[in-house]
Amino acid sequence: MNAKIRIGMLALTVAGLSFLASCSSKITTEQLATLRQLRTQEAQLKQDIEAKKNELNRLKNEVSAHQREVDNCNSRKQFVQSKLAQWPNAWPAGLFPED
Repeated sequence: MNAKIRIGMLALTVAGLSFLASCSSKITTEQLATLRQLRTQEAQLKQDIEAKKNELNRLKNEVSAHQREVDNCNSRKQFVQSKLAQWPNAWPAGLFPED
């Protein structure tokens, strides 16, 4: 009796596996076309992201260059303002000969 159960279980297992193997999902042509379209979009989006990153780096460099110009201008302005605050004795004595 035990052998019959084992043989039955084995037959049931083989039948189940063959049933599952025959029901495997296959991709349809529509799904394949959609997959190709999505992969093309993905590649385009990756290129767009890379282009935006490059543009961001370029803009950051421009901003830092302008910031350096502003800092230089501010330091010159501060120098002139400090000399104006000391007017008329802005320059050290002896720099200009007295008439």
